Amino acid sequence: MSTTIPFETRGSAVATGVLALSSSTSYMVQSTLYVTNVSGADVSCKVTFYDQDGNDMSSILSVYSGNNSGVGNTTISTGNAPFSLPAGNTRSISTYKTNLNKRIMGHAVIEWSSENGTIRKALIAEGRRITSSGSNSAYGSTITVNGGQPF
Repeated sequence: MSTTIPFETRGSAVATGVLALSSSTSYMVQSTLYVTNVSGADVSCKVTFYDQDGNDMSSILSVYSGNNSGVGNTTISTGNAPFSLPAGNTRSISTYKTNLNKRIMGHAVIEWSSENGTIRKALIAEGRRITSSGSNSAYGSTITVNGGQPF
């Protein structure tokens, strides 16, 4: 007698070099991850942010989508609560937190799952580190996730 074990459609990738720092002196370093659903089906996503000591720092995360009626972002969720990512859509996940008053150097784990049993790779992602001091802002380096390949 054989037993069929259902295939769980899910995946994950790690983004390294994820930073967060803000102080009351208007100096700020933040990382923003951009995650796009390249599959043909909706997926559920979750991002967990860890500091240099492996502690979960996800409480400072915010998930955003773009905005068709203004220049600001639309907040989708905060922390590491799972969020829906429809097929073909992109979300940004930011480590920015006002007056954090600590420097976090860590990594993020990006996870996805779907009820659609035919998906093998659903997401593609990359990130940017931004440094700002007062009114001066500059983009730093790129954060490569999974070698730029879908996962």
